[in-house]
Amino acid sequence: MAETNRVSRSIPQATVDTNDASNRGGRYGEQYSAPLHSPRHYLADEGSYFIATNPTPGTAIAVTTSITTFAETAGAVAGAMLFKNTESRTAASPKRIYLDYIKLVVLGVPTSATAWQYALVIDDNPVRYTSGGSALTPVNPNGDSSETSIATVYFGALTTAVTNNKRLVARGNLRGVIPTTFDTLVIVSGGVEGGGSAVSAAASGRFVDNCPPIIVGPQQNLLLSLWGPSCAAAATFELEAGWWER
Repeated sequence: MAETNRVSRSIPQATVDTNDASNRGGRYGEQYSAPLHSPRHYLADEGSYFIATNPTPGTAIAVTTSITTFAETAGAVAGAMLFKNTESRTAASPKRIYLDYIKLVVLGVPTSATAWQYALVIDDNPVRYTSGGSALTPVNPNGDSSETSIATVYFGALTTAVTNNKRLVARGNLRGVIPTTFDTLVIVSGGVEGGGSAVSAAASGRFVDNCPPIIVGPQQNLLLSLWGPSCAAAATFELEAGWWER
């Protein structure tokens, strides 16, 4: 096998089986490959992919009551889901967290909300989480892997501390009307896949919003805030989130 890549933007000429061939590469030194599975299967296979869900299917978790605007006031209830990368910055090879998606299934609707919106903020306050919500246990979807997660995850009506070196990294709308029971609201990080289902305002459906690729470094936090203008009650959700760590 050749030690250098054969630069080929187009598909190169096929090589007969059992013959040696050069590796295919790009103009900037990339190595090309043809995966037999989705990239997530490879991440899960090596033990780098993790999932967090609400503990009991059918039992939802409430977020902040009557939240009508984006809020980040220190000491106030301001946030619905918090990821923290607990990896030490001084580790020999510190890992980062790469958000894949967040999925919310509505069980209790945010009464009177004229829309349902979100924002994602990265910061590096070491004590960003103060209280509230439920601690979720990350699990490895590879049943044959014993790798554990470096993330701590909370979901619910969270009280958070002031941000430090804040970066607003995503802002979007999940529903343009009051969400209905069994709506599935999905935020996909770094992708363009999927799309909202065409349903009436009163019918439940699947609604997808894409946001930029989001990476959480050692000792950084990622906070998901949810709100709805004119919201008059706490919404409750079942949830599932996926990410990888490398």
